[in-house]
Amino acid sequence: MRILDVATRLLASTGPEGVTVRRVAEGAGTTTRAIYSLFGDKRGLLQALHHEAAELMTSTHLQVEAREDLIAEMVELGLAYRRAALANPHTFRLLMGDAPSFRPDPADVSLGRRAFGRVIETMNRLEAADRLGGREAERAGTQMWALVHGLVSLELLGLLEPQGDPETLWRETVEAMVRGLEQSRPG
Repeated sequence: MRILDVATRLLASTGPEGVTVRRVAEGAGTTTRAIYSLFGDKRGLLQALHHEAAELMTSTHLQVEAREDLIAEMVELGLAYRRAALANPHTFRLLMGDAPSFRPDPADVSLGRRAFGRVIETMNRLEAADRLGGREAERAGTQMWALVHGLVSLELLGLLEPQGDPETLWRETVEAMVRGLEQSRPG
């Protein structure tokens, strides 16, 4: 939809505060009335961008095939998170709630967490194989989420390049975390 493409470009160039109904309408060659009828208001427009980002994150995770090698599968899920975030960093930030002018409501958060369900599937298999050091899958999944979110945040800021190839760093880091979960027991 051209309206959301324009809103995404504005989000990238001006941040969420610069996405206004008037500017989006002008950029899309339509009226503010059309925007209001489709999205209700600016929040509705940002919410639609949030939903697009959630769908991208979910579809990217769902493309990762289940594997016998659960560590390799978890590495691929981490890289899926990276690909989705790097594909559109501005809507990724919106997805993660990093926009003062848009706070996701519980339904938005639920939609955004669907990709996490794919990670939990793998963590459940790791837990069933007693490879999470006695942790529950949900807790280990949250720890993995914190790790990959931190990695992508650093990469979006350009702070991983001095470490060499970012993808190699990602692979090594996610693998090290899963192997560390296997070998340690929570306090």
